[in-house]
Amino acid sequence: RDGEIQEVKGFGAKTEANILDGIEFAREATGRELLGRARPVADDLLAYLGDYDAVGRVEPAGSMRRWRETVGDIDVLAESADAEAVIDRFLAWDLVGDTIEAGEQKASVRVNGMRVDLRVVEPSEYGAALQYFTGSKDHNVHLRNIAIDRGLKMNEYGMFDISDVDDPDDGPRAGTRVAGDTEASMYAALDLPLVPPELREDTGEIEHAADGDLPDLLAEGDLRGDLHTHTDWSDGDNSIAEMVAAAEERGYDYHAVTDHATGPGMVGGVGVEDDDLLDQIDEVRAVAEDADIAVFTGVEANIDAEGGISVADDVLDQLDVVVASPHSALDQDRETATERLVTAMEHPAVNVLGHPTGRLINQRPGLPLDYERLAEAAVENGVALELNASPYRLDLNGEALKIAVEAGATVAIDTDAHRPAELDHARYGVHTARRGWVETADVLNARSVEELSDFLA
Repeated sequence: RDGEIQEVKGFGAKTEANILDGIEFAREATGRELLGRARPVADDLLAYLGDYDAVGRVEPAGSMRRWRETVGDIDVLAESADAEAVIDRFLAWDLVGDTIEAGEQKASVRVNGMRVDLRVVEPSEYGAALQYFTGSKDHNVHLRNIAIDRGLKMNEYGMFDISDVDDPDDGPRAGTRVAGDTEASMYAALDLPLVPPELREDTGEIEHAADGDLPDLLAEGDLRGDLHTHTDWSDGDNSIAEMVAAAEERGYDYHAVTDHATGPGMVGGVGVEDDDLLDQIDEVRAVAEDADIAVFTGVEANIDAEGGISVADDVLDQLDVVVASPHSALDQDRETATERLVTAMEHPAVNVLGHPTGRLINQRPGLPLDYERLAEAAVENGVALELNASPYRLDLNGEALKIAVEAGATVAIDTDAHRPAELDHARYGVHTARRGWVETADVLNARSVEELSDFLA
């Protein structure tokens, strides 16, 4: 930071800045695991403990329950009157690599290099503990200040009326318990509705809750199709028919085939040439004739450094869905990158702006963007902004999505699936969208086939 790098031959101020940015990015990523890697481990534990008679309610807590894109560790909270038996059950879990520590009510183990912490609490305190350990810290501090103003004490053990207590600090359970068995009771004691975990970041959710206008958030069952998927025509593992069948199995109403086109950012022969895209249209239509759902032709076209689209206009005009994505020149500055994507959205054939920043979580930060300008351009040009649900991307993130929907932009939640199992990554997209205050009406692929077709026309 003292300018010493610039003194090395061949290194200038921009190079120095890029190196420093990279160091900061690596520092922030250290010790954080991808949600998509940690969540399946948590789900296995939830199922394992859920089958045990001594366990009542059991849920993840911490940043995982708020569906942050990375987690420091896996926190799980279980309800039981027999904590010792539950701890023993936890330590016998077949995924445990080694035990870090074990006590009467909590224990920690390591699974696949990740720390998993279990805490067991009494039924009467489960709701209070779940609320407390879910966080965020800022959200909880805000709530506790409201409680204090009302003569209440709020902590992991419950909500207590301390108006008649001589010494409120005389133990964590001092006072008369007024709530604690459920999370809803904790919020109700403050005259608030239950705030969804994804919103608990102290970014206005408490004020909205007090006013009775929390958003009607998108739910996992609301998606009706996927508009960004790949097949073995480019870098996917499966045929068009196999991917369509997988979409049918998941109860979708429609499915779009959007293989990579050739162009900037495509290496190793990945990408379909324009002439081959025309041949693919015929195969997609043939598969559609035998399918029980609507199947759309499409492409994931590449956006060059100036905002140009890598597929010829006469080919784009024959496709149902055109996803345009940046795969190269991801080191541009904010103004250049934003105008580049705006230019791409101004192309009349583009329907969806794919993974707009191009980031890979814990690997590269992607493009810095002016999200207000991006959302404005998306609305003006009738283009949906993608929330790429791949757990490696989650792009756009919740903060950017909140800006987008406030500006009236439409969001497409797509998995970018390269094989059938990856269609299930939609859950990460849904919960990331919820972090962005996204409602069902904001989402393109939560609409009917007819409504979707109208948008694409």
